[in-house]
Amino acid sequence: MSYVFMRCLFLATLLAPVAACPEPTGGCIRNTPDGGNVPADPYVYSDVTASAAASCKPFSKAIRAYGLLMLAGTGGQDVPDNGLRWLAHAVTELFPRGAADPPGQKKILEAMFRFRAGKL
Repeated sequence: MSYVFMRCLFLATLLAPVAACPEPTGGCIRNTPDGGNVPADPYVYSDVTASAAASCKPFSKAIRAYGLLMLAGTGGQDVPDNGLRWLAHAVTELFPRGAADPPGQKKILEAMFRFRAGKL
């Protein structure tokens, strides 16, 4: 699958209308944007942290990469920290800072924050 096709597919998925359902994913991902909480630099990246936030339970680990919050470690299934780091790195490869369309890419990353894909 080509890189351009993957980016278009991801964008179409992100911007497609979502059928209304009560509290999808426990209120983690929103059907409508919350309008705020977008950092000035959407290229936010963190290391693996213990997930102590109530909104992340029952997951025990979290890592952020460019507007996505990835959770792991539930039901006795531990994910190695390096595995999470690899996933976060894959996200940074999908959205390189030297993209051909920097304003368009920034718009996608900001949308991920507005729809709470990366917010506890």
